[in-house]
Amino acid sequence: LEAFFGDYYYPLAILQFIFDIPRALGYKYLVTVVLAGLFMWTFLRRGLNMRREAALVGAVAFMFNTQFVSHFFPGHDGKMFVISWLPLSLFAVKRLCDTAKIRYAVLLSLSIGMCILTSHVQTTYFSLWGIGLYFLYEGISALRADKAKAKFIGKVALFSLGIGLGLGVGMVQFLPPYK
Repeated sequence: LEAFFGDYYYPLAILQFIFDIPRALGYKYLVTVVLAGLFMWTFLRRGLNMRREAALVGAVAFMFNTQFVSHFFPGHDGKMFVISWLPLSLFAVKRLCDTAKIRYAVLLSLSIGMCILTSHVQTTYFSLWGIGLYFLYEGISALRADKAKAKFIGKVALFSLGIGLGLGVGMVQFLPPYK
């Protein structure tokens, strides 16, 4: 546990204790690809308000893009896990900027926490940069449209809460090596 390798705390790791390792990895890959498609469909359809057909095409394209599925063969499941949770994070940021509701900060923290619990911290780091830049884009766009600085500050607070809680979820994996 203190060596900080593997996805010991990631929820799909339970499959490795139920099935033999090759079968468990296959199920993990399958669930990850399906989650990636569902999360991207949610982001496109409910976040960006795209038509159902366009969201479906985008989700299927995301599920089977070469950058994503090419990680099967070399066993880079950690990268796949992080990539699959990114659309949910972007959906949470978009809805948080649109509505300023705390439930989207909680959803953001859940998705970030799941990314941290994977075995690929570097991809999570890059995802956090992308999430932050997307928040800046959405937040500044909303600020320009509304001209309400108080709303913007509230959104920044909720975004910070979501990031902080997400990092807190990941501390179960980060803290043991630093005893």
